[in-house]
Amino acid sequence: MDPGELKDRIPFLKKKDSDALDFTDDGYKQYKTIWAKVKYMSTKETFKSDASNVLKVVNLIIRARNDITNNMRFLLDGMQYEIKGIRPFDKRKMYLIVTGELNKNERPG
Repeated sequence: MDPGELKDRIPFLKKKDSDALDFTDDGYKQYKTIWAKVKYMSTKETFKSDASNVLKVVNLIIRARNDITNNMRFLLDGMQYEIKGIRPFDKRKMYLIVTGELNKNERPG
């Protein structure tokens, strides 16, 4: 992988401390902004009760690091994605693939 392909700045969000009494958002605060390559996965439509729900899945390729966890989220195009998995991208483990799913509370445009 060429490091020059990491062209997008992606903000990662971390849960706020449970002691904080801030009711203004959903309990996540910005943690770090990381360079990444964004790869959109196929869109799958599901139908429930005559309503269409679109499930969006995105893979981010980032440099290997150990401070990103499954309990975090990231922002992409103004919408929050929940991290569903983190795995090595290559055998040398220099990069990671972070798989995110559009948060259920977000509405795709």
